[in-house]
Amino acid sequence: EHLSSLYYDKLEDTNEDVNDKTIKEVTRKIMSRKLPQRDSSKGIHRFGVHGMEAPFIVTGKNDAQAEPAFEMLARTGVDTLRTAESCWHRLGDSYNNFKQMDYQADMAIKYGMNLMLTVGYPPISAALGGGHTTFKTGYELQFRDYIGTVLNRYKNVIQYIEYGNEVDAPDVWWTGATADMYFRDICIIKEEMSKLTPDVPLVAFGATYSRDARKGGESGGRRFIERCFELGINNYADAYSIHYTWGLAQRDFPAFIRREMSEDGKIKPVINSEETGYGQPYDVIKLFARDLFLYDMQAVYYYLGRDWFEEGNLITCGLFDLNWRPKLRLLAYAATVDAMEHRELLGMAAPASGIEAYVLGYEDGYKGSGAKYSIVMWRNGDALQPASESQESTIAVTEVAEVVSAYNWKLDKIETNNKCLSVLVDNAPVMIGVSTLPDWKLISPSEWLTSIQ
Repeated sequence: EHLSSLYYDKLEDTNEDVNDKTIKEVTRKIMSRKLPQRDSSKGIHRFGVHGMEAPFIVTGKNDAQAEPAFEMLARTGVDTLRTAESCWHRLGDSYNNFKQMDYQADMAIKYGMNLMLTVGYPPISAALGGGHTTFKTGYELQFRDYIGTVLNRYKNVIQYIEYGNEVDAPDVWWTGATADMYFRDICIIKEEMSKLTPDVPLVAFGATYSRDARKGGESGGRRFIERCFELGINNYADAYSIHYTWGLAQRDFPAFIRREMSEDGKIKPVINSEETGYGQPYDVIKLFARDLFLYDMQAVYYYLGRDWFEEGNLITCGLFDLNWRPKLRLLAYAATVDAMEHRELLGMAAPASGIEAYVLGYEDGYKGSGAKYSIVMWRNGDALQPASESQESTIAVTEVAEVVSAYNWKLDKIETNNKCLSVLVDNAPVMIGVSTLPDWKLISPSEWLTSIQ
């Protein structure tokens, strides 16, 4: 009872408003949306979630709560799930315990989603030094067999193969091993993938310490990444994953990864395989906008599927609460998909002081039935911090274009006269669809970043 009180007290700080009325509202809005078809075109971006696996979901224990959550994610617009259940130690020493992994794959297929499989991390018996690390001498053939087993079993549901998690954090996720060993493993995995899943991208790093040039010591952080590129990892990896980048203070993190790639001229996609917003529910929209368009990422995996306790710390950024009841930020995720799916950036704009606006159009070749252009915008406060509730601007979106749609982060319609729309914009994003572009000066992400320095 005390735990429950503590939990819901903390949720109040995020404005989740978790109560029966809110839960019914979220459920009604999400369940009214169509289920996607798994074979349909998913467009140029992936909309992902991390945390629909053990320990959050244990097959046979909470299936009754979990399956409705999978369905709601699919109706929200989530098309891919990141899981570490595919790691060697989770599948057992002989990598033959597929109960948990099969359940995730079955749910993904049933509800039109694919999986990012994080692989590696042998059991203690095969791990170098017994930690979260690579395999020890004499286990390469078994490592290859493990990789092949996973690829064969789940090849019809794999979106990406990601090797390791935050391997640039050497004291946590790559203990007792080196960048040279990581490069060796990437070469092995790519060789096995070329035989079995040649069209599946291999993703490297899941980097986190590299956000700061000072983190990671002599061989971690950016030194780890730089060494991998020196060894030639860009000839084997198809993409690179990095974590927690949407804050403007992290702007050099994705830029660093691209600088490393650019040295040999092979620019690969960048993916955020673990990204979150601990503040307002509508921050979900901002993190996707910045990662996908400001930082030009191919995919974003939102952390977390469900609230939980991590080593005694209560994590409240989940799309569902501790009892798998949907939270308000699920509506913000749905608003994100509606505004951004099948869209590419035409330019950024600042139609008024403090406004951060993304002007999007349909990707090449996509024939959408909605508005030709999509605008996502919000107001930043001083020094680009979140604006207070009292800080707002009236934005005239257009005086001539037909406003096709306008809605807030809760998916509630904003009334317009279909010819022009003046809307109050504060810290909460608004999403607007128009048939012609507004008369705004559009600039590139790099120009926008330069303008705020």
